[in-house]
Amino acid sequence: MPAKTDPTEADAKPVHLLVGLTVASCRQLRDIDGARAWMFVFTDLSVRTVGMFRLRFTAFDVRESTVIAPPVFSDTFEVFTPQRFPGLVESSPLAKHLRKQAVANLRITTKAD
Repeated sequence: MPAKTDPTEADAKPVHLLVGLTVASCRQLRDIDGARAWMFVFTDLSVRTVGMFRLRFTAFDVRESTVIAPPVFSDTFEVFTPQRFPGLVESSPLAKHLRKQAVANLRITTKAD
């Protein structure tokens, strides 16, 4: 959805601009501190238009078709035109940690020297 100042606004309407896998199964992994955690990892997801956005994540039980937790919103991020793209940034420590746990298709970038 396009970025809003308050993601809980009643008028916030989803915009279907995502490409890739928009669903993920819950997996038990270890967080950076080594604690077990249940995570949803989206390894192939992109936005197809330029702008500022936030993603809304909703967890539900597919057997019951019931929402099991309130929605969670991502931080705001920007999608650039190819001409304005500043280049890849280094993957986060969490992404690198998940990749070590054999999360398939998770692309990792390293800082250019």
